[in-house]
Amino acid sequence: MRSYLKHLGISGLVLGVLLLAGNLPMRLKSVYTEGKLQQWEGEAYVLSDSPPLPVAAGWPEDFYLRYDDIANNEPFVWWSTAALLRNVGVGSLIITSVASLVFFVRRKRSGSTVEPKSNVEQDEGQIVTPPPTHWQRLNRVNIRFGIADMLLATGTVAMPLAFYQWQNRTSGNDLKTAQAMGPDSSFTREAIIPAIIADWMPDFLLNQSLKEALLRTTMVSLKAPKDQHVSTAISLPHLRVLAIGGGDYDLEQLAPLPNCPRITSLNLSGRELDDSTLTRIRMLDNLRDLVLSRTNVSHITIERLFEQRIEAVSRLKYLGLIDTGVELSPLSNSPVFTTMTSLTCLELPRPMPGTDAEFVLPPMPKLQRLKFISQDRGKNSSILKITVNDCPQLSLLSIGIMQKCSLDLSNLPKLKSIQSYSFKTILRLARRQSVPGTLWIESLTGHQLPAFEEATIYAPDLRQIRLTETPRFRNLYPAVFSTNSSYYTGGKQFDEISREATEALVEGIVQSDGPEKIDYSTVPLQGAKLGRLLKNDRVQELYLHDCGLRLEDIEHLSGDSTLRTISLQGNPLGSAEIGKLISGMPKLERWHGDLYQLQRLRIENHEHVRGVVDRLPNENSPDRTHLPHCDALRLINLPQWVTPIRLDAASYRHLTIQDLPKLQQLVIDAPVCKDTVLSGLHGLTTIAVGGKYLDDSVIDDWPEYSALRSLRLYGTLVSPDGFTKLLNNKKLTLVDFQDSKINDDAFLSMDPSFLASVTLIQTQATEASVRHALKSPSITRLNVHDISIDESLGDQILNRQQLRSLGLNGSTLTPNQFKKVAAMPALETLSLSSVHLDMSLATTIANGGQSALRTLTLVDSKADGPAVRALMRQLRGLKLELIRTEIPAVLEGDLFGSGRLVTEESPENPLYCRGPDGMMFPIFKGASTGAFITNFGRFTPNMMNPDGSFVPISEESFLMLTPHVFREIRAKDTEPTVLSLESEE
Repeated sequence: MRSYLKHLGISGLVLGVLLLAGNLPMRLKSVYTEGKLQQWEGEAYVLSDSPPLPVAAGWPEDFYLRYDDIANNEPFVWWSTAALLRNVGVGSLIITSVASLVFFVRRKRSGSTVEPKSNVEQDEGQIVTPPPTHWQRLNRVNIRFGIADMLLATGTVAMPLAFYQWQNRTSGNDLKTAQAMGPDSSFTREAIIPAIIADWMPDFLLNQSLKEALLRTTMVSLKAPKDQHVSTAISLPHLRVLAIGGGDYDLEQLAPLPNCPRITSLNLSGRELDDSTLTRIRMLDNLRDLVLSRTNVSHITIERLFEQRIEAVSRLKYLGLIDTGVELSPLSNSPVFTTMTSLTCLELPRPMPGTDAEFVLPPMPKLQRLKFISQDRGKNSSILKITVNDCPQLSLLSIGIMQKCSLDLSNLPKLKSIQSYSFKTILRLARRQSVPGTLWIESLTGHQLPAFEEATIYAPDLRQIRLTETPRFRNLYPAVFSTNSSYYTGGKQFDEISREATEALVEGIVQSDGPEKIDYSTVPLQGAKLGRLLKNDRVQELYLHDCGLRLEDIEHLSGDSTLRTISLQGNPLGSAEIGKLISGMPKLERWHGDLYQLQRLRIENHEHVRGVVDRLPNENSPDRTHLPHCDALRLINLPQWVTPIRLDAASYRHLTIQDLPKLQQLVIDAPVCKDTVLSGLHGLTTIAVGGKYLDDSVIDDWPEYSALRSLRLYGTLVSPDGFTKLLNNKKLTLVDFQDSKINDDAFLSMDPSFLASVTLIQTQATEASVRHALKSPSITRLNVHDISIDESLGDQILNRQQLRSLGLNGSTLTPNQFKKVAAMPALETLSLSSVHLDMSLATTIANGGQSALRTLTLVDSKADGPAVRALMRQLRGLKLELIRTEIPAVLEGDLFGSGRLVTEESPENPLYCRGPDGMMFPIFKGASTGAFITNFGRFTPNMMNPDGSFVPISEESFLMLTPHVFREIRAKDTEPTVLSLESEE
């Protein structure tokens, strides 16, 4: 009997220790999350960093919760004596059941041992048999296993499996409950276990199936729910976050709220709340997030809700009161409000339209986000004065764009910018109604804002701006445009700005610490004293495009200033001497301006200028100095100039580009003028230039340009010796010589190893130069015209399978060579002369497996109509360019209409035709026949020249085309524009 009691005591002690350990306080940890709460009306539901998890005690039911996540605050503790007694009852039942089972097993277990006689006589001379050893006795034991033993073993093994099945069934029932809350609900489920188990349990035990079995619904969001949905949500035992938006549910369904100690985030938005509901909210001492947006609460309600509840108020991290009856001035003076020392986010409403308000935020050491937002209130031009001081964690300040405000900020070490809020605001505007396009500011003052970087403000009503001790203040964007109801289709309205606001924009910068960049785009600044900006030595970039400035306004910016970038697009500067203005800004690096009409440019001896650019600073295209009409250019001694230069004027009066050692690209499309100087350009990698005045004297120092990789010379008088000096040992990748005196000796002096593109047209070069070029293993483009190519060299060229462009004008190919051409896999462009494109040649090209060919150029050739049609039908992506090559007129019209004919259009001098409805349409000349091409039928044959005069044309001159689309525009006065084509295919 003693042995039975011993085993019974041991088993009871083990179970008691396990049950006691299961009821000790342990910190919980979330190990798995499933699902995500949906957002509505721009609100988030889990508003603080994350809902806290408590230290919990109790199994199978929690009787103790302690939340100690807020430092320096008294922890929130919840205790349930009833739950503790239930746990004791369950534990006692388990211990009794297991002890009874052990007792039963021990009673049924029996066995016998064979023992030697204890009183054997030991006569003299007899052998004494020693007593049996322990192992001998053990071998003689007769052990029998019964049903009780099997039950104990089965129970021991089945207990973990039963626990898993119990948890899995509970998780399934929890999921069904969550899914029954309606189609507009969303929920999050979490697997939460003690942290000590999560940290030490092996991964193979804490697997996916076990995590899913432990899932419970902890966060719920309901949109316009029914009564039963609210009741179901509150009944969830592990609920931590509850968000209910709108609906006409019975508020009595919220009666169990005080019995939900785990709820830390509560959102009751979009409906009126009664006193009983507010009383229930008041009883929730563990709230971290409370959102009552778009409800009937007022500042008086907030005071009553939290009065004499210092501990509960000090735990609150998020308070949302958007579109409520809260008045800002009384709220900021409320004693309750000043005790919310743990707030990290505060959302407040804007004043009602026509109402002024003042809000002074008391020091809040943990506040990170502050918002003044209203989605239901209209435009308010009355002033909202906001004062924010001594908030060391504040990083976000957001204000609705429909509220004019005055800001006074100081000692905010983490605030980077002030954001404007416009979520759904513009969608609520009436037709043609407009609101400020960004933050509507009357006054902005700031002091000790070390992280502040930028401000974007709507400035027409500005009276003051001053920001001091802002070492990182980088950007200021004053705006004068408002957005209207067609915002999402680009609707904008530019507003007038008062003289007082203009002066404030300038004087405020003078008194501020920064910014480095000011973007005054579209702000009318004519007559403003811009020269005063130079007193702020931190201003480095000034963007003034479309500001209505004249030359006399810009001249005030000249002087010893820190300006490095200035943009002046869209200002009526007339024929201002840009070079003179740039010279007056000694530290200027980039000038952004309108270069299209510029006829002269002179910049000399400037140490910092890097380029004159023809694009806006915020465009993504690369910088370039593109001067389409500048016929007099003088750039001398500009050591930092790096912007590529492109000149497109028809002719030049003066060209001097000298001592620009960092310039890498120079392209001059028209022939250079007499006395051109192009020297000291040792950084050039690309140059394209030509003309009879380009001779040996102009390129005297070009042989020293070791970085040169791309060289294009057209119609020059450079001698063969000059070419030899220029090309000697150069590692060029592209050479293009046309109508020049380069010969074989000069070409052979060049290192061909790096050549990728070679063009020789009307030069003194022969087959020897072509063979030299073919020594390059990487050549992909070869255009050699007017050079006699024999069959051997032709085969050598056609064996280069990597060729993408090939021009052999002036050479004759054999039928076998045409087959090789057709089989070249990478060939995209092919140019031939003096060929007859008949059906045989078309079949050879089409059937050669050529799929990459995109352009076929025929010069001084003959093309049969059926052959052309067959070729174009076989190669769907092929376009045809015809130079002095005739094809049937109807075929030409078909090809042009389908966008597959490259024509000799002249954008410089287009013809226009008046249609039946008076609309003007462009007329293009055919490439081979010279006939006029259009697609609008046989309307009135009157052609309009660019000068507005009409020229009668006979009906026979028109060519009817297959349908395609012209972009329609009306002729503008006497300068009509050529319309581009858009194919319907």
